[in-house]
Formats: sequence, structure tokens, C-alpha cells
Amino acid sequence: MTNESEIERGIDAVLARIRDESGVTMVEAETVLSTAGIDVEGRLLLTTQRDANLVMWSGCSETFVAVMSAIAAHPDVRVYETSVFSYVADGLALDLPIAVAVDDGEAFQEPHWIPTAFDWEPRDGG
Repeated sequence: MTNESEIERGIDAVLARIRDESGVTMVEAETVLSTAGIDVEGRLLLTTQRDANLVMWSGCSETFVAVMSAIAAHPDVRVYETSVFSYVADGLALDLPIAVAVDDGEAFQEPHWIPTAFDWEPRDGG
């Protein structure tokens, strides 16, 4: 069971990192949350809304999934596919085939990793 105040605290912490740095990866988000005392490890997958086989991250706790889902839905956050090298630089990558041709409209038949990053892009330009 997730704790709402812990989720809000996690959202605030990850948003602060995204405001300060561009190209925040799931590895960096995990580090921010762990440093805040929030458990990030579990058995869940964080997938895209359009395809359950497009995996953004794995081994997630319920809290991590709730926080990162809220981050992805935030109107001032841009979520985008990034280079696998961003994750190699962070020292972690998923042991899944990397998704290619994501925009062709076809659903994946088995799980594929879509390396994902987050930037701060306020709608009001500020």
C-alpha cells in the first residue's frame, strides 16, 4: 500500500531535480527518491500508456510507479525517448531489447525497453 504523503514528497523531490537538470533518467529519479528515504525497489514495471510492452523501467515499487506516473503526466514535464548511452553513463540499463520504430503505431508483442528522460518545459515559458 502506498502512502499519499510519501508520493507527494517523492513528486516534489523528482520535480526539483528535473527543474535543476535536463535529461533526468529513471536512474537519477531512483537516486533522488532513495536519498529522500523512499523505497524504489519492487516487482513492478513502469510502462507507457500506449503500449504495456514498452517498458520505461523495471524492478519498481508501487511508490516509484505512482511518483513517476505523476511526473510523466505533469503539464510542465517533457517525457522523451533518450539514448541508451544516458543510462550507460548512469551505470544502469535494462536487460531487454531496445524499442525501435516506436512511432510506427504497431504494438510490441513482447517487452522492449524505451530509454526515457525528463526535462522541465513550463507551458507558460517560465
